[in-house]
Amino acid sequence: MDRNFTLIELLVVIAIIAILASMLLPALNQARSKAHAVKCLGNHKQLGSALLMYTGEYDSWLPTATKDGSSPAYWKLQLAPYTGRSQAKWDDMVKDLKGFGQPSIFGCPNWAGVPAAKAGWQTGEPGIYSGLGWNRWISYNPTLTGSGGDRAQKLTYFKRLPTETALIGDVPDGTVHVSNYQDNYLTIARAGDGVPTRIASRHSNGGNYLWADGHAAWKSLVEMNNGKSDGKNIKPDWYFKAH
Repeated sequence: MDRNFTLIELLVVIAIIAILASMLLPALNQARSKAHAVKCLGNHKQLGSALLMYTGEYDSWLPTATKDGSSPAYWKLQLAPYTGRSQAKWDDMVKDLKGFGQPSIFGCPNWAGVPAAKAGWQTGEPGIYSGLGWNRWISYNPTLTGSGGDRAQKLTYFKRLPTETALIGDVPDGTVHVSNYQDNYLTIARAGDGVPTRIASRHSNGGNYLWADGHAAWKSLVEMNNGKSDGKNIKPDWYFKAH
């Protein structure tokens, strides 16, 4: 015989659904986070292919982090033609969220962005802030007037262990902020430089990186913090220059 649910029975059903949802939600969130990590690593792999094409065309010269020594996002413009995008102008690039910001191959889908107090940075220049950055200590300066790895460099600069020389990588979410420019490049600090170590940990307590030989791979926060150096009392730079 058919009968209607009583209020108590309806509440029990709702409670069971709520319990099941609470049990499934963490698993769904974890699955989504892993999918984002895979997408992020895929972006690094595409950038690796673009980098090899770029250096092949420019006599092994690497892109530089900056155009004029200021905002470190110029490498995106230099690699853009090798990612299926036409060459863009700087003023257009900084406003282009889909082409150069977080949703693009230059971004990480898991990146949480800059702090709310600095939201204007990302809103005003979404093409600059994307969750990935260029290693501050390598080919940062667009001229040859810098010192060491800071100046424009060729791939041949890394005669030692290019597989452990980080060029591009995940930058942390909005937790360590010095200036709006320092929030969107990969800074693996040298001892005594007074610069915060900018190492991400959002992908299973680690981050994705593109290495100088063109391969992309995840590395744990612990490994990155322990670091590698060129053997000259430098704290984790993750680059190996020629001697």
